[in-house]
Amino acid sequence: MRLMLSAVVIIYVGYLFPNDALLEYYLFFTRGWPLNPTWDRVLHSAIAYYLLPAIALFLLFACARRDKRWNQYSTSWPQHICTRGESVSILVGLISLNSVSNFVQYIVFDWFLPGTWQAQVYNFSPLFLAYDGVIDWSSVLNSFVDGVLISPVIEELLFRCLLFVIFRSVMGFIPAALLSSLMFASIHDWALYAFISGVFLCWAYERYRRIGVVIMIHACHNLFILLYDLVHYSIKQFHFNPWEAVDIRIIALQIGYLVLFSLYIDCQRRGFKEN
Repeated sequence: MRLMLSAVVIIYVGYLFPNDALLEYYLFFTRGWPLNPTWDRVLHSAIAYYLLPAIALFLLFACARRDKRWNQYSTSWPQHICTRGESVSILVGLISLNSVSNFVQYIVFDWFLPGTWQAQVYNFSPLFLAYDGVIDWSSVLNSFVDGVLISPVIEELLFRCLLFVIFRSVMGFIPAALLSSLMFASIHDWALYAFISGVFLCWAYERYRRIGVVIMIHACHNLFILLYDLVHYSIKQFHFNPWEAVDIRIIALQIGYLVLFSLYIDCQRRGFKEN
């Protein structure tokens, strides 16, 4: 229980603590440095978005290593080995699940909170910058580094390898996945999207017990979204906005895929129990 409470406090301080003071110190110490704008943006982003989460990751890992139940679960043998085919099917399942969750949000907002969906469409922030049809490739690189190389690693280590396993060592899979995913969703703008992704990634980690698998799935998911937006903008000269691009035919195909994927996983589970 002490480790669980410590994990909650450390993660929320790492992600929600106001970083204005850190940025003020950064500006004070670097005001005389001959930094070019690119390196200045890199250092600014590192301090603003990654410093405190990285410190939280280090502190929580140091605390978890002393817990016997966390070590026992982390070193336990996985139930399944993740093949290339399974990794692709899981990635498509995650993309489909998030698209369906986006459609559910559309229905909920349209029924119960009219006007909210339109506000989300208006306030949508694209993944990269573009001016008059010309893509700013430096912003694409920033999105790639942030969304594909850094964030999946930090988030999966914190929320799946550490937080989920800490919860899982004292409770069942479902409450552990729900609680860790609620915390994961609380630091993201798209709460339902992040919550469903978190539960799905907890299931993948429970299934394979390899943090590299969920990091790869998370990173490939973010890379797919970035590439899709790039291709969409290159063809149509405007950004892909998931808040306004709801196609019922695509949703139906994705629901069908999720049904088949669930049946496949259920058949594997039954076969595993029989063996």
